[in-house]
This record gives sequence, structure tokens and C-alpha cells, in this order.
Amino acid sequence: MKKTALTFFTVCLLSAVFLMELSFNVQPVKANGTIYIKADGSIDPPTANITSIDDVTYTFTDNNHDEIVVERDNIVIDGAGYTVQGTVATVCPNCGTPIPSFRAVCPGCGSIVAIGKGIALSFRSNVTIKNTIIRNFLWGVSLNSTSQSVISGNNITDNFGGVLLGYSSNNTIHGSSIANNSYGINLELGSSDNVIQGSNITDNGKGVAIVNSSNNTISGNNILNNTEVGIHLWEGSRGSIVSENNIINNGYGVRIDLYSWDNVLYHNNFINNTHQVAPYSMETHTWDDGYPSGGNYWSDYEEKYPFAEELDGSGIWDTPYVINENNQDNYPIVPEFPSFLVLPLLMIPTLLIVIFYRRKHSM
Repeated sequence: MKKTALTFFTVCLLSAVFLMELSFNVQPVKANGTIYIKADGSIDPPTANITSIDDVTYTFTDNNHDEIVVERDNIVIDGAGYTVQGTVATVCPNCGTPIPSFRAVCPGCGSIVAIGKGIALSFRSNVTIKNTIIRNFLWGVSLNSTSQSVISGNNITDNFGGVLLGYSSNNTIHGSSIANNSYGINLELGSSDNVIQGSNITDNGKGVAIVNSSNNTISGNNILNNTEVGIHLWEGSRGSIVSENNIINNGYGVRIDLYSWDNVLYHNNFINNTHQVAPYSMETHTWDDGYPSGGNYWSDYEEKYPFAEELDGSGIWDTPYVINENNQDNYPIVPEFPSFLVLPLLMIPTLLIVIFYRRKHSM
């Protein structure tokens, strides 16, 4: 069990360093209008800060402003650490509240003050978007009826929504920072067999929302400090696997609503969420990987079950963690390290992330 604890700490620390590294290339942007990567491989307008020598890899040479619309398959878009940034109002047109820098939603009335999509793909296949800072849009990245595409190593922040997938399957979101959006990642309208892996999904309203979509995988992510919910499954979401995630300090850690069933959740760390789980769905889900592999770690377990004991040194408690009458973690995991170490370990990456955001917004 010590190995799991070290992995948790190392992932959080390295993730914070990764976020800080991305921030150092943040520079002012210059407006140049909507950019198209055309089906024939050309870039329109040709003055955009993007270059390609082979019509396969498209590399940023500086920051870009406004949307990038992709009309070509089988390509790589490499932001090279530069920014694509939208335009938001400085004063809310509905209530007159001043809009803080880099915010897509009015703090006064909640109106959306950002427009457009940072990088938009419709009916595309095999497109990779990497190493790009994307901010101040309605949606940072939008995939519509798109498959076999990868969103990797990006910093997607301060949009209304970070990543939107609709009617899109077999895509991967990997190694990205998705923060300060109203919605971090939203999968909807039958988006199936997608993978969300190894990303930092922090300080959003909702971290990950899966709506009417099936067989998706959420694995190895840090899902922290999302005010409403870390992971939300609802309206026909089924067959998804949620594993090896750190789900910490969210409003709800996981919320499963009506008409969702047969989801599998195991080897996650549920730590200090206001509500660890909101199981509004009475359908049955699986909350462990059997014995001796185990279920999930629950930070409130010992408070709820003060007389539980470890099973034969297995790292598994002898009393199930009950979620509702149809759902329970049969093999909850014993803490990997003393509880008094949890807060100091969490504070280090959290402080680094705060430093990163303050540095970014001061530039």
C-alpha cells in the first residue's frame, strides 16, 4: 500500500511542475481572425502564426487569436507552448459587472461572456492537438462527430467549457491541465469508448461530465477542487470505468444520476470531498475489483466504521463501505499512510498550483 501512496504524492507533485512549465510561455496575443487548416493542407489566412512543411504537422510560431477550424484529417497541431486565445467582454452586457481578466463567465449574474471554440473539429479523424494553451472561449476544444483523435499535453483554462465531445468516439484526452472552466470535460450525445487519462482536472465547476454516453474510461487523473462535482454520470451513461484517480476536495466526488447503470469504479482515492458519492441512481454499479485487488480508498471510512479491522494484512477492510441499498464497496482499501500526513502531502502540489496561476495572470 505504500507504493500507492508514493504514486499519489509523486503524480500530484509532477503534475504541478508540469502546470508551471506550461505557464512560462504565456505571452500577449495579437488578433488575426478565424484560422482554417483547409482540407487541401493550406492555412487560411497564410499570415497566421502557424507553419507546416509537410501538410501533416502544423506548428505554432507565435500566439494566435480567435478560433482554429480544422478541416483536414491525419494531422498534428503542435502549439509549441504558445496560446490560442478568444475574446471576452470586459464588462458584462447583461448586468454591467466588470469581468476579471481571463474569465469566460460573469461573476455577477453568471452570463457566458466568451464566444467561439478555440480549436474545432467536425467530422474529423486522427487529429492530434498538443502543447497548446487554450483560453477565453465558449469551449476550448470541440470535437463533433470526430474519432481516433488525441488531445495531449495542453493547458485548457478559463473557458466556459474546457473540452466538449459530441457524437465522438475512440478519442483520448491525455496529460493535460484543464482548470478554471465551468465544465472541465463534457462527453455527450453518444460519445463512447473515449479515454480521459493522466490529466489534472482542477478548479472547475464540474470536472468530468458524461451524459448519455457509454464505455468511456477515466483513469489516472487528479480531479481536485471542482466546486460542483468531480465526475458526473447521468442520462444513459453506462459501462464506464473510473479507476486510479485522485478525487479530492470536490463538492461531490462522484455523482451518478438516474438512468445510468453498470459503471465500474475502483482503486480511486476519495479524499475530503464534501460528499464522497451522490448515488441518486438506484441502478447497480460495481465499486471494487474483487478480493484481494480491492475497491477504493475513502478518507471518511474510519469515521463511519470505527470498529472495522484489516483482513489478514491484506490492506482491505473487513466491512463494506455502503453507498446505498444497491451499491457498496465490498473491499475498501486501508489507508496507505498515516492520516496525519494527508494534509501536508496535499498542500505541496496545491501551493505550487496557486503559484502557477498567480504567475500566469500577472504576466
